[in-house]
Amino acid sequence: MIGLLTEAAVDTQAVVTTRDTTIAGENATCVQVTGVQNAKASSFEVCVTADGLLGSFTGLVSGTEIDVRLVRYDPNVQPNAFELPPGARIVDKRPK
Repeated sequence: MIGLLTEAAVDTQAVVTTRDTTIAGENATCVQVTGVQNAKASSFEVCVTADGLLGSFTGLVSGTEIDVRLVRYDPNVQPNAFELPPGARIVDKRPK
């Protein structure tokens, strides 16, 4: 996203519009960019929540249609979220 936004920022022909919305229950700001010349994406929309999460991205990037959306968000983490499943083991491959 940052690369695409940077390409748009330096292109004097790019047209940028913004809007506010709600994504997955979170407040978000969306930026719609069109008319970018000689870039990986000539038009796209990216939305970022007030907490800085990527809420959505829609656009054609290097010939591939991309449509990503945040559908659920919970700022709380379950206490066991990072516990290994039964039978799993950790293999340390760091150089000694």
